[in-house]
Amino acid sequence: MNKGWRMSRIYSDRLLVAFVCFVMVCIAWSCKPDRKIEGERDLGMGSESQKRGQVVSFEETGRTVIEIRKAGDEGAEATAGRVKTVQGGGLELARLEKIYGRLPALVAEPDDKAEFLRRVGSKPRPRTGETVVGQFPAASELAPEVVDVPAGPLEVLRFQPDGEGPRPPRVSVTFSQPMVAVTSHADTVSGGVPVELTPQPAGVWRWVGTKTLLFEPTEPFAMATDYTIRVKAGTKSEVGSALEKDFAGSFATQPIELVQMYPEGGPHTVDPVVFLSFNQKVQPEALLKSLEMKVGGKSVGFRIARADEIEADAVVRQYVNSATGDTWVALTAENVFQQSSEVQVIVKSGASSAEGPRKTTKDQSRSFTTYGPFNLVEKRCGWDGECRPGHTWQVQFSNPLDPQQDVQEFVKTSPEVADQTLVSSYM
Repeated sequence: MNKGWRMSRIYSDRLLVAFVCFVMVCIAWSCKPDRKIEGERDLGMGSESQKRGQVVSFEETGRTVIEIRKAGDEGAEATAGRVKTVQGGGLELARLEKIYGRLPALVAEPDDKAEFLRRVGSKPRPRTGETVVGQFPAASELAPEVVDVPAGPLEVLRFQPDGEGPRPPRVSVTFSQPMVAVTSHADTVSGGVPVELTPQPAGVWRWVGTKTLLFEPTEPFAMATDYTIRVKAGTKSEVGSALEKDFAGSFATQPIELVQMYPEGGPHTVDPVVFLSFNQKVQPEALLKSLEMKVGGKSVGFRIARADEIEADAVVRQYVNSATGDTWVALTAENVFQQSSEVQVIVKSGASSAEGPRKTTKDQSRSFTTYGPFNLVEKRCGWDGECRPGHTWQVQFSNPLDPQQDVQEFVKTSPEVADQTLVSSYM
């Protein structure tokens, strides 16, 4: 193994020595003096290079030398080989005509003139599905609709509302035959409507279809009012039939109705402010004549409550603030009620409204009771007679407790209970 390694090392050293000798010979050859080659060569730059005074010459070493000199200094030898340019002149007209005369006459060809060849255009984008060629709308749809029109004279089938009820949102009248052509709402009522509504508040008439006429008020219908609906005899339908005799219908809105009273039930204080709320507007001074207040079956004097009295009663003040418009009245008795008294407030038959002339036909009454003697009514612990640790104790009195009074002052437990909490409430 050592012998092979020594032989390879000797061979490598010999190659390195030979390479160094080759490099030295090359360097010596390149250092020889330059020899200039006689003559000049044109590298394809042509006469333009010579005009600018640029001449390219070569040396034996292969290096290119560019000599620049003035264009006029090239000497006689440079200009001797150039071709002289002949100065030409234009032909006379007579000679041109002779030349043209030798040519054959021009004859028009059918394809000398052609339309401008325009691009055909892009193909339409492909469409999904199948294209069906036909008439739209179909012929069957164009045929007039056959309407089953009842034969005979025109009739009023129904109207709404009917009878007595709350304030209606609208009035409708339905006929047995078409009354107008199918067109715009404005056109159907431009010539008037066949229905008379008395009294008629502000509002608009419009047809729903061709048989039903609606009246929609812009202001609510008045309460406590009788309304009549009339259609005159001879009124014709769109098909030519006429109403044989006058049609008359009626409906009415309710008279005043007592909706709410406070106080009610009891017990309550002996000098309450009585709040009455109605289903429509009222005139308190006019209504006062139709109200009655009784205690034990006997009438007592009362008056309309003053603003300061209403403001002093927190509950009545809240009712007044929540009431709608002039639909309420507040009363107070002239004298304080006795304890344990039953007070009855009556809206008598014949009471009038501030909206319409209709009056009530029967009495309406509500009642409340005043406080009696302050007594213990009930006491208990838990439910169903079972009292367990953690259950609450309840003590019920005949009258509500004064909310300003501390119940700790008069309720005592024996033996005392740690962390005891007493709460009073109105049940």
